[in-house]
Amino acid sequence: MGRLLPFIGGPCFRKPFFAVVTKKRLEEGPRSKENSLHIRIVRNFLVLSCLGCLLGCSGGPALPSVYPVRGTVKIAKGPSAIKNGTLIRFVPADLESVEAEGELKTDGSFVLKSIGDKEGVVPGKYKVVIDPRGAAKGVKLNGSVAIPQKYWTPEQTPLEVVVKRETNDVEFTVK
Repeated sequence: MGRLLPFIGGPCFRKPFFAVVTKKRLEEGPRSKENSLHIRIVRNFLVLSCLGCLLGCSGGPALPSVYPVRGTVKIAKGPSAIKNGTLIRFVPADLESVEAEGELKTDGSFVLKSIGDKEGVVPGKYKVVIDPRGAAKGVKLNGSVAIPQKYWTPEQTPLEVVVKRETNDVEFTVK
């Protein structure tokens, strides 16, 4: 025990700790540029990682909830009049909704998708557009078309629907 007493009052306790570390650092000599660069890279990586975690953990804006919408379109000329590639779109009547679309099968059935490729639709009021041109707008159709042009655009279509916060089964009749 007597041997430890000189160390308690020794020179390390009279000088600040950083002075001892600095003196030791000076005795080691200058760092190499390569070693210094490595330390800066590691330090910057750690700082950026911490910032990324802090910013990434906020989650960002939440995606709106979507609810399943499926249904059928009945055409006066019969279901065989529906061409492959005919799209059905729900165009929002209010700013809180998101456009949804699906492809009509030859029997007139459809399932709508929105927000990327997610099945379902955000609740709200929609104008229903049935477009036999499909995704290629401005295409001239040859021959007779079973769906009148008034259903092709949101400005002219008489069809409207309200999507509720539940599974929605809808049916439209095109005359």
